[in-house]
Amino acid sequence: LIAAVTLRPGTELSAAELDAALDRLPRGQRPSYVQAVPSIGVTTWHRPVWRELQRKGVPKPSRNRQVWQLDPDTGHYSQL
Repeated sequence: LIAAVTLRPGTELSAAELDAALDRLPRGQRPSYVQAVPSIGVTTWHRPVWRELQRKGVPKPSRNRQVWQLDPDTGHYSQL
C-alpha cells in the first residue's frame, strides 16, 4: 500500500508527524510507503486520479521527492 501527500510551500513533513497521523489505522492498513508529490490530480468529482501514481510503482527517494517507509516491526515511519 502506497500513499501520496502534497505539502504546502515551505512546509515539511516528519516521520513523527506521519506516525501521529496514521497511528489510528490498524497496522495492516497503514501504507508501506508515503511519498510527497507536487500535486495529485483529481476528477471532476474531486476524487484522486490514482492510476498515474500506481503506474510509477514503489517510489524512489530523490532530491525532489521525499519518501517514508513503514517499519513493520515497530510500526513507525522513517524517511528514506
